[in-house]
Amino acid sequence: MRAAEAVKVERAGREELQRKWEDEERRREQERHQRRREERRATALNEQLLRWRQARDIVEYLSVLRTASSIQLPEDLEILSLQEWVDGATQYAARISPRIAVPHQTTHDTD
Repeated sequence: MRAAEAVKVERAGREELQRKWEDEERRREQERHQRRREERRATALNEQLLRWRQARDIVEYLSVLRTASSIQLPEDLEILSLQEWVDGATQYAARISPRIAVPHQTTHDTD
């Protein structure tokens, strides 16, 4: 009787240790999953930010080009006119820039 009870207690102890180990393993896996998700989000954010900055710089550059008194266009690209260069660069900037919708701000009258 005592031996059977000791075996039962030992088995319960092993099962409890197994449950604790499995719970800990699940928690570690959830943490790994969360870290990977955060890393993917950070990477996506950095990529968007880089594209946004590049598009912004192109737009700023084109603004300066439009007001410049003298411009040397790249000869090896077979660009026929400044307008063709500006149009192509504008289209490129629009293509690489992340799409950002900014909500309209409204004022509310409070009486």
